[in-house]
Amino acid sequence: MKKMTVFLAALLLSASTYASLGEQLEGEGKIYQNPSITIVRKTFSPDKGMKRHHHPNSQVVLTVINGKAVFTLDNDDGKNREEHTLTAGEVLTFNGENYITGKFEEPTMVVVTLVEDEQK
Repeated sequence: MKKMTVFLAALLLSASTYASLGEQLEGEGKIYQNPSITIVRKTFSPDKGMKRHHHPNSQVVLTVINGKAVFTLDNDDGKNREEHTLTAGEVLTFNGENYITGKFEEPTMVVVTLVEDEQK
């Protein structure tokens, strides 16, 4: 019996010393951040669009999880402008120096990954 107790104690100790190999991220808002990556999950409704904004010094990866959205990208002076219609599973990448706005035709969940540019 003593050997079994020692074995179980050792097993529990070893299990507690190993870190998890992965982390499941839940919720909305900022769900992950480290010095070079930020991940945000958000659900938008048709009556509330995404206001014009940008993410300086970052590359942006925007993934539509469900729903449908029209994203407009423009540069600082507003002269260059392009629209992208995305549905579930589609991905838009762009330089965060550009500005983005969004309109949503139905409730739409997006995951935005910001990858900070390397400092030169």
